[in-house]
Amino acid sequence: MRRAGYEVWLLADLEGSWEEVPSNVIDFAARDRRWAQGNLQHIGVLRMRGLHWLNRLHMLTGVLSYATSPIWFTVLVLSSILTCEMALQGHQYFSPGQYTLFPTWPQYREGEIEILLTGTVIVLLLPKLLGTTLALITPALRRGFGGALRLGASLLLEQIFSVLLAPPMMVFHSTFVLTTLAGRPVVWNTQERGDRGIGLGEALWRHKWHILLGLAWGASIVFLAPRFIWWMMPVIAGLLLSAPLTALTSRASVGRFFRRLGLLLTPEEVSPPPELKQLLQSCAESEGDGPSSRRGKREDGERELPALPAPAPLTMDPIVPEYLGIRGSLAGVARAAVAAAWPRHGEPLSR
Repeated sequence: MRRAGYEVWLLADLEGSWEEVPSNVIDFAARDRRWAQGNLQHIGVLRMRGLHWLNRLHMLTGVLSYATSPIWFTVLVLSSILTCEMALQGHQYFSPGQYTLFPTWPQYREGEIEILLTGTVIVLLLPKLLGTTLALITPALRRGFGGALRLGASLLLEQIFSVLLAPPMMVFHSTFVLTTLAGRPVVWNTQERGDRGIGLGEALWRHKWHILLGLAWGASIVFLAPRFIWWMMPVIAGLLLSAPLTALTSRASVGRFFRRLGLLLTPEEVSPPPELKQLLQSCAESEGDGPSSRRGKREDGERELPALPAPAPLTMDPIVPEYLGIRGSLAGVARAAVAAAWPRHGEPLSR
């Protein structure tokens, strides 16, 4: 739309519209499978002419949100292999076959490690800390999240859950990226909108490869480089606990338990807006058997939905896409050079 000349605004503070995330990790991963294919398809759109650089950056961010998972997975595997190799062989002070008086001393890069660790923590935690700070300094938001203490406790619980969820989602996303690049199409099934719980048996079956990977990965490090296991413990623990975590977090009773404690609340739960109040009232009437519940029902017992408004008379004709290529880029540069060198109207040919 912006390429066609329209102004596009992304307003995050619009009210009156909501969408819940899937109720369990399995359905959440299934939705991400569809989103991964859609975002990776934007690679072909990035070469189109007339796109604003911010739109290109937006699409590139969407691509990297999934493409970084196999990169992270590869880095973790390679670092584990190198660490185990170093633990088995030790440091080679003198290279085999070379005779020298000066050994190759081991290099300790504490400064680089601290910079990398600090940057990682900032990227992962700074958005959450900024959001929490905004909620704490805004009285209405602070009350909507249950108060300052409950908000802090909720932030800690969410961070623990995110740390444990990240490793299995890394494996999920890596698989999604590879299957999409291999040309395997995604099945667009209807998303489950209810509170579908996952049993432990189904969770074990869905996460079987994650658990086997965690067992093999952790056992190899414990046997070959036991001191390195503490650095890999968040990843190994997330893989080993993926099945019980999926089964536990899919329970609606667990959510109600935390709601009674005032944890993990949202402002819409504390003070429901008029739209949600009307929805809850309609659901309660449809479950009852009074006159108000019978009003607006069809003969088959289903509740009638209000008619959709007529579509607006808006005509949007698509534009034929133009892609950037080597020949087109060189021709554009040549035309720009000729236009810059050609004298303008009223200017002398020589000075």
